[in-house]
Amino acid sequence: LPTRTAVSSPATRHTQSSVFWKARRGFATRAVQCVWERSLALAGGGPPSNLALSATATASSTYCVGPPQTSPHCYAPWRVNDGNASSALGGQTSWSNDAGVPMPQWIELTWNAPVTVSRVVLTTTTGFEVQDYMLQYWAGGAQSGSWQTLATVSGNTAINRVHVFGPVTTMRLRVLGSSGPAVQPGHIRVNEFEAYQ
Repeated sequence: LPTRTAVSSPATRHTQSSVFWKARRGFATRAVQCVWERSLALAGGGPPSNLALSATATASSTYCVGPPQTSPHCYAPWRVNDGNASSALGGQTSWSNDAGVPMPQWIELTWNAPVTVSRVVLTTTTGFEVQDYMLQYWAGGAQSGSWQTLATVSGNTAINRVHVFGPVTTMRLRVLGSSGPAVQPGHIRVNEFEAYQ
């Protein structure tokens, strides 16, 4: 009898992807990111470039005990665009606002020249996920512009969130957090803030 060779069609791959999504919900966001990157590579565009790596990170406030460059207890802003997407707890891998400051608190990426962005990947801290936040971009000139909201998230419990939207050209992106995790609502923790065209 002839043997049948399994052929992976786009429909089959989509079904398999859907099953994977449901089976591994905790890893779904990273799965979407990998599918997105693979689709771009197959289309001949190559792997996407993380625009955040060329930005300067600043924050409304910073929790810091000790020297910013070496202390594990200094949650410096530059940690959000250092290329390390670890969701581990600690100042070596994330930014957090200072203790006792009023909400909202923000972490911002600023570029020297305009960039076009259509996707943001946000990684927060395992066990300390940011519950409520807005993803915003700056529209207009430096003096006459204003913040525009790309996404509003409430009740988040995911470590990784992928935000896909229509392309915007800007020199500034920020996460404006209004509530940290239930166990520590006064701290907004962001481990990595990635931006792609």
